[in-house]
Amino acid sequence: MKWIMSEYLTSDQLKEFQEQFLAWYEAAGRTYLPWRQNRTAYGTWVSEIMLQQTRVESVIPYFQKFMAAFPTVEDLAKAPEAEVLKNWEGLGYYSRARNLQIGAGQVLAEFSGEIPHEVENLLKIKGIGPYTAGAISSMAFNEKVPAIDGNHMRIISRLFQISDDLSLSKTPKKFAEISENLLPKNRAGDFNEALMDLGSMICTPKNPKCEICPLKNFCQSYKEQTQEDFPVKTPKTKAKDVYYVALALGNSSNEFYLEQRADSGLLANFWQFPLVAVTKEEFAKLSTETADLDLFSVAEENFNETELFLKQQFSQLDFSKIVLQKRSLGNIQHIFSHLKWHVTLFYGRTTDNATPLVNLQDTKLPLPKAQHKLMALLVKNGYDF
Repeated sequence: MKWIMSEYLTSDQLKEFQEQFLAWYEAAGRTYLPWRQNRTAYGTWVSEIMLQQTRVESVIPYFQKFMAAFPTVEDLAKAPEAEVLKNWEGLGYYSRARNLQIGAGQVLAEFSGEIPHEVENLLKIKGIGPYTAGAISSMAFNEKVPAIDGNHMRIISRLFQISDDLSLSKTPKKFAEISENLLPKNRAGDFNEALMDLGSMICTPKNPKCEICPLKNFCQSYKEQTQEDFPVKTPKTKAKDVYYVALALGNSSNEFYLEQRADSGLLANFWQFPLVAVTKEEFAKLSTETADLDLFSVAEENFNETELFLKQQFSQLDFSKIVLQKRSLGNIQHIFSHLKWHVTLFYGRTTDNATPLVNLQDTKLPLPKAQHKLMALLVKNGYDF
């Protein structure tokens, strides 16, 4: 504890720090969260994977649904992938679900179905990185190990005015060493969860509520009013804009044609309306030139050009049995970590009963969130499914 004691906290101050922080957690922590009410290693694992890049409020119903569908590691490992993805549908970042299932298989094969408590063994499991390993080990097994995520680093950087850049790969290791010195011997899991709650509720990225913070008397940046200067982090690269045209192809029974994405890459194996990439210029022309016009007043020559373009782009479809609507139904945007999708939606009515069509209300096929946005746009334009 040399680093902490010599530069920031004496032994007595550290003890007071721990006691006050844990007392605050007992009084104000989010004990209502379902994965905390009945703590298990498996539930902790599932919740931590779901919480990656997703708000707690959004995760709660998904966690409850997922745990009901796959109550044990074995249930998850042996389930069809499509069923796992369906229960993850709408949560996004679907590689998390795939890795979680692969990891469950590893637990069965390599650890006799028991989730290990050691960080070094947890790190052998697909999809588990240093933070998740620390969270499972400390929270489910009360091992004295840190669980370093963005919340933890933000709090520690403000507490001790640490200016190391969070975007650098070496920085989490330094914060892990500092955090380990702060952990109480017998309540590491509670302490890590208290840091999560403090970062979510009080020590927020912007406008932290310092006046009600249980750690304000220990916080260097609060004393010097430099809270907004920490943490230091190089901005992420802006997501790349990409442009698509989607075609909602339905029949008189309001069933729709879906295509499955490739079995690797972004949204692998998910189902969606036919979707093709276009240039930014093509997207602008398709999505705006007729969008504000009445359905039946579009100039024929303009639509003929659009129809020809759509037939060329969706060449896999038999347009002899399709009647296209004469305008785009509108646009949606969907942001991934590295991409920003812009999609304009067209509608077509098909009489091809040989084409497999799907009732979108009842389907068990996994549909990505972007697809749900397109379906909402369809409903907004007066169509049903």
